[in-house]
Amino acid sequence: MASSDSDMRRILESAGVENSVISNFEAQDITTEVVPTLSDAQLIQLGLTTLEKRQLIRSLCRNSSSGNGK
Repeated sequence: MASSDSDMRRILESAGVENSVISNFEAQDITTEVVPTLSDAQLIQLGLTTLEKRQLIRSLCRNSSSGNGK
């Protein structure tokens, strides 16, 4: 799980989101696997207020998760 947490942090940092948003994701234990299943409303509550950021984060998480070879 720790690597999943650090993957999520890396994705959020690479997308240029604020530290407060990263803290929100960490406080809720949001992982890269969960993000694509979250609604826009849920992502907005976590602090991703723009459509561009929500789509970017979902895409990066999907790409990250697909590399895990389920």
